[in-house]
Amino acid sequence: CVPSSGGRQREAAMGGQWEPLNVRRYVEREQRLADLTSEQKAHNRTAQVAHWAKSREKLDATSQQLHATRQFRQEAELANTETIINRKARMKAFLTQEAAEFEAQLNAMGLALNKDVS
Repeated sequence: CVPSSGGRQREAAMGGQWEPLNVRRYVEREQRLADLTSEQKAHNRTAQVAHWAKSREKLDATSQQLHATRQFRQEAELANTETIINRKARMKAFLTQEAAEFEAQLNAMGLALNKDVS
């Protein structure tokens, strides 16, 4: 199966060399495979980026929730500390008042440890 000399002349006139049909098919097939491989690599890279972005989004949501939980705990601890400080101050004021009243009662009975000098 040798091409006619007319085909060779046309090839020579077009500036190219004569190539057998199977070589041309092989080159076209290899080029197609190279193109498909390149497209597949681009697709895989896109899939990796999408997967990374999705995992990052999930991580961000998780970290935001964790941050909110920590902030809530911190606010609760501060509120508890403030409540304890207020209770201690009120208890101290109450006990001081009770001690003064008790001392006044004891003083009225003449049993006071601290006698009013006034």
